[in-house]
Parts: sequence; C-alpha cells; structure tokens
Amino acid sequence: YVPASWNEVFAVPGIEFSYVGASFADSYMEDDYFAMYPDAGKKYLLLEVNIMNTGSEPVEVNSLPGADAFTVRLGQDITATAEQTVLTEDFSSMAGTIKAGETKKAVLLFQIPAEVTAVENAELIVTTDQNYQIVLGN
Repeated sequence: YVPASWNEVFAVPGIEFSYVGASFADSYMEDDYFAMYPDAGKKYLLLEVNIMNTGSEPVEVNSLPGADAFTVRLGQDITATAEQTVLTEDFSSMAGTIKAGETKKAVLLFQIPAEVTAVENAELIVTTDQNYQIVLGN
C-alpha cells in the first residue's frame, strides 16, 4: 500500500479534503426521507469527510477521480468495503458543484460486526490504479 493523504489521493484543483472522524450507527438517515439499515448482526461505521472549495470559483465534483473501491481496516482482523448508496452525501459518488468557500459533508458507510466498540488503528484503503492507504485519526 502507498501511504497517502486525502488530498494526495483525490487531487482536485481548488478542493481540500479533511477527515472529520468516525462514528457508529444502527441506521443512517439522509434528511427526512431516506433511511438505510445494516444487515442483522452488523452496524454502520460512518467515516465523515469535509470537502471544501478553497478557491474563488465554483468547482464541479463528479465521482471523485479514480477511486474504484473503498475498504476500511480496523486492526488486523476487521475489513469492510464501503456500501454503494444513492445518498447525495456519499463520498464515493459525490456529484455537483461546490461554490467558492463552501464546505460539503460527505460520508462513507461500512457494515461492520455489531460487537465492535472502538475505532482503533483504522485505515482506509482506496483502490485506484494502485492501492492507497490513508491512516485515519480517531
């Protein structure tokens, strides 16, 4: 794996990515109209990322460049691939325009065993033409 930062993996001119953090959820709801639930015995691990336009012009962001898959690793024994969703805030399928100075929230959703209680030694593996490793701070 090639160690990298969010900004190195997703090089979009005028855009800065910042990892907000990880949290657990028994379901995920976008606005008031769309809810998702994990399989039995699982819960969601949510990774939240802010996408900020640092420039003076709007930037179109359509499915961030190059990412084929997102896999989270917690320690050595738990791995999960990101859910493919129709959420407007899904990081893997983000589309639209970010205005100058605007920050949009984006999430990646992973189904992990319900008994997991902490996010320790977490890494995000982003598969493109090579595998990038982003170490996630807690």
